[in-house]
Amino acid sequence: MKHWYRLVATVVAGAALAGCAADDVMVKRQAEMESRIENLLQSNKAMNAQLADVSGELLRIKEQVRANGDDIGRLTAGQKDLRESLDALHAREVKVKTAPPATRGEVVNRDAVKEKDSAQDAYVKAYGLYSSDRYDEAVKAFTSFMQTYPASEFAANAQYWIGECHYTQSNLPLALDAFQKVISNYPASKKVPDAMLKAAYTLYAMHSDDKGRVMLENLIEKYPKSPAADKARERLSRK
Repeated sequence: MKHWYRLVATVVAGAALAGCAADDVMVKRQAEMESRIENLLQSNKAMNAQLADVSGELLRIKEQVRANGDDIGRLTAGQKDLRESLDALHAREVKVKTAPPATRGEVVNRDAVKEKDSAQDAYVKAYGLYSSDRYDEAVKAFTSFMQTYPASEFAANAQYWIGECHYTQSNLPLALDAFQKVISNYPASKKVPDAMLKAAYTLYAMHSDDKGRVMLENLIEKYPKSPAADKARERLSRK
């Protein structure tokens, strides 16, 4: 009988030890599982942070590409203006060199031509300051040009480039005022569509999206075949 009791006691003790061992294994596995879950959570947080950084970088790149597109358009328009001015200067220089001696009746016309050439020289010099990124000096030069030659064929252009100087420097209210002056003071100028486009861009930059959209819509309606209207349609398509 004593032998039987010992056997039972041994079995019970073994079972207890086995149960404790099993509990230890379960506790260990649970700890390992919790550790893995914590690592996964940390990895997920890190991945989300990386995705946020990538998204922000993509947005910055997109804005830079858009800004570069605006700069390219601005430079192209400026090159066209400058080329036209230089071509006109060259044509007049050739005309003066090949013209016969002036009669008394032509003296007045010669004076008018001389003044026109002086105006063009002043305009080209002002634009040269703008091209050199000397915006404050360019604004003064264009302003002086407009005061000295208010009836010049380049007056509207000068007013437009004043707006571009302010826009490039993020002086948005001054830029908007300059572009609006092109629209209101020189309604027959070829620069009006460009001025409307840049006025709209300025309004968007000032968070006046509704007014910017209206300006673009007016541009498309009034000048549907202009390059500026094409850019306006592209901007409106972004919503």
